[in-house]
Amino acid sequence: MKPAKRSNIYFVFCLILFTSISCSKRNINEEIAVKIYVENLIVEESYVSSADSLAFLKKEIFSKYSISENDYKKFLIDIKSNEERWRSFFTKAEEYLEELKK
Repeated sequence: MKPAKRSNIYFVFCLILFTSISCSKRNINEEIAVKIYVENLIVEESYVSSADSLAFLKKEIFSKYSISENDYKKFLIDIKSNEERWRSFFTKAEEYLEELKK
């Protein structure tokens, strides 16, 4: 195989790999989404008067669970369309909040 063809094949392979990775939707576990939701609520209540701290801590929460805020929001939009999943989500959120209070 000629060097030029190898580099073309390598380039196409990298392009396909990059495209598939960048276009893939991060699949979020409901348990993790519940924790993010509850922890965000706690931070919002605790730092309502400090916008800088609030923004920083919210970023920390998403970083802690290796989830982007955008993927999290997409997850919430997806479950809103299913009443049973939506209800289950909030039931789990209440349970997690109670667990944190102990």
